[in-house]
Amino acid sequence: MGGRSLGLVGASLSAALACGSEPPATSVGEGSTGSSASGTTTAHAPTSAGSPMCEAFESAQDIGPTVTITVENQSGGPVWLASTIEMWGCAPLPVVAIADAEGAAVEYLTEACEPWDCATLMKLSDCSANCHNCGVPDWGRLDDGASAVVNWPGVWLTALEMPAACASGTMCQRACKRIDQAPAGFYTLEVVAYHACTGDCTCVEKDQFCPVHAWELTEPVSTTVQLDYPAQTAVTVVLPSPA
Repeated sequence: MGGRSLGLVGASLSAALACGSEPPATSVGEGSTGSSASGTTTAHAPTSAGSPMCEAFESAQDIGPTVTITVENQSGGPVWLASTIEMWGCAPLPVVAIADAEGAAVEYLTEACEPWDCATLMKLSDCSANCHNCGVPDWGRLDDGASAVVNWPGVWLTALEMPAACASGTMCQRACKRIDQAPAGFYTLEVVAYHACTGDCTCVEKDQFCPVHAWELTEPVSTTVQLDYPAQTAVTVVLPSPA
């Protein structure tokens, strides 16, 4: 999981961040803090974008509303959670899994390297990768009473393969993700907390989610909550004490 970014897309989604620098218009991120990461150039390449075939790679124009997910530790002790990073910086965030009412996983974690979305590939003359090198560990610690916020802008990423007919730029013919609006309905949010850790398991920040270089995590406890989207725009996942 290390190196993944919590990016959620669409130019209209810059408000999804609680704070941070203004992102590139072709990206959407998820997270509460962090500085901007460099983006890719946006020189247009001659393609057949706009044709009926290429329209299938375009992102949804209107995404939202954003859901604020608060992960709160009320277990009576520290817990360790899978970690990822926000799209426009290197601040660590806990991983929150999302599934629809049928149990299908909602993909919303973007890649550590840009450009990754299909709509951007069709606009560029050079799609060479620009990667975030944050060095954030795969795990993070959340002390008892502390909380972390993750923003889900309401996107659902669809994996596709970009053809040369729609993106003729250098290295633009490759796998990409289309940014879709998540449909209305009930979703399940899941956070897995580990209650035992071996290795470098401590950190200085006691009131927030912080990265650790753990060797092994055990005693997992899964916590789920239901979300009625888009009726609900805020939900709290309370991590209980182990049974």
